[in-house]
Order: sequence, then C-alpha cells, then structure tokens
Amino acid sequence: MVAIFNLGLANLRLGFFPDAQKAYEKLHKLIPHCPEVIYQLGYMAEAQGQLPQAIKWFQVCLLYTSPSPRDGLL
Repeated sequence: MVAIFNLGLANLRLGFFPDAQKAYEKLHKLIPHCPEVIYQLGYMAEAQGQLPQAIKWFQVCLLYTSPSPRDGLL
C-alpha cells in the first residue's frame, strides 16, 4: 500500500493528475478511512480547480483527524 501511495505522490508532483487520481482512488478503496489518502484526494481536486470536490474530501478528512475529548487534547 505504501508503494501505491508513493506512486500517487510522484504522479501528483509531476503533474500527472489522472494517474495520481487512479492510484489514490485505488488506495481509498483498500483503506477508506485513511486520512492521508483522503487528504491527497482533496489536495489533488483543489490543484485541478475542483473546489467543491476538494472541500468534500477535506471535510471527510477532518472526520478522521479531529481530536476528541477522550484524547485529552481539549
């Protein structure tokens, strides 16, 4: 799974958005609650000017990264 993430990251940095999208969507199917993957999907949508889609991905990402009172952070 790390290899797929890195492939997506490399394609994203090179500007190969369709290839990066495929890698991250595949990874998202395998590990749907992974905030790192969800963030990358949002970042990619934002970079392509798809702001409504980016906002949706970032909101989902927050669901998996927001601290809860049980964490002792509040």
